[in-house]
Amino acid sequence: SSAMTFKGSRKKTSDIAREVNVRYVLEGSVRKAGKNIRIIAQLIDASTDTHIWANKYNGSLDDIFDIQEKVSSSIADSLKLKFSDESQQQRTSNLFNDPLVYEIYLKAKWEDWRFNEQSLQRGEELLNQGLKLTGDHTLFYSEMSHIYVQYVNNLLKDPDIYPELIEKANLYAEKAVILNPFSATAYSAKALALFQSCKLKESFIMYRKAVAVEPNHSDSMLFLILGYLYASTGLDLKEAEVFMEKARKMDPVSVLARTCHGWRHFYLGQFQETVDEFAEWQQIMEQENSTANTWFVWFHGFNRNYKESFRIADRLIMSFPNHIMASLASFLKHTWLNDRQKALNSVTEALEKAAWWDDVYSLMMAEGYSMLKEYDKAFRWLNRAIDYGITNIPFLTEYDHFLENLRKDERFETCIRKAKGIIESLKEI
Repeated sequence: SSAMTFKGSRKKTSDIAREVNVRYVLEGSVRKAGKNIRIIAQLIDASTDTHIWANKYNGSLDDIFDIQEKVSSSIADSLKLKFSDESQQQRTSNLFNDPLVYEIYLKAKWEDWRFNEQSLQRGEELLNQGLKLTGDHTLFYSEMSHIYVQYVNNLLKDPDIYPELIEKANLYAEKAVILNPFSATAYSAKALALFQSCKLKESFIMYRKAVAVEPNHSDSMLFLILGYLYASTGLDLKEAEVFMEKARKMDPVSVLARTCHGWRHFYLGQFQETVDEFAEWQQIMEQENSTANTWFVWFHGFNRNYKESFRIADRLIMSFPNHIMASLASFLKHTWLNDRQKALNSVTEALEKAAWWDDVYSLMMAEGYSMLKEYDKAFRWLNRAIDYGITNIPFLTEYDHFLENLRKDERFETCIRKAKGIIESLKEI
């Protein structure tokens, strides 16, 4: 979060507030001795550098969530805020009664975003451990759904079981929604599971529900932004721009929030700006030596910086010689080198099966086969990408230079008509 970025910082409160675009700043400290804790908190109006509220809270780790509730209520009172019934429900419905259970949840979320199979398996184990302690819980079910999506989205596990994994993702998300119809996290989990199932319209509806119950739910806003960018022509992009600005204001130093601006540049054909926006994400993924670095092979290829693209691809292939992502990176590299045989040899049966369950990987396959002039295969994959919602007409017809060979074929116009039809269906939501 933005707050953690300033941990240990010596910056003035007013400077921090200006950087993250807020008026009020909460400062505090936590002291712990055994199971006993003392929290000292103070609320500062950064515009005038005045203290408007301060308090001390003593208790034990067993009381941590009660203390958290007292702090948030005290701040609301000091700012003369009144929570609606729905807001009160959102604030209290997802809380954990046991701090150790909450720690399990946070650890699972951490493992979820490390983009490798071992971490996801650890996250899955942690969530099962938490569910044994709590019984049914919205946040545990939502996070479990996300982990099953991540297996597919990152081309992990045997692709023959991807339909089963996606079904599990939908089931866990549905449980979360049923348990708590006020949870934006639950609706967002359901939306992502539906999207991975290639059910674009239903996914949009769920993301809209998430934002309706919690207007500041960042995950839902970010995915809605991506959806608008995918299908920008014919849709009102003003809402996407509003969400992007809101996300940046809420958490301006968040890498995830900034990726939306990267995708915006990407779908506008501004590829240098794309790699600039994604630079920090690339640095993090390279430090992790993650298979997700395949994305940066692709981005730099679009920017025609093939030297950088091939550097990343070669590292992937060397580090993960049997991984599906390495096969995909090899396929892209050799199509761009016009090495037909090596490119085709890179397309394993596992890659064919796995890429079918993802929007962007389907597009990558279409682009590669287009470069190789394997037109039947290219159109099969392009249709799949469009089914997933990649229907940005200027991007498909102009900006994506890897599709140039397909634009001379009459089947390309059929694909564009299909994309426009999907856009029209999204307008009805």
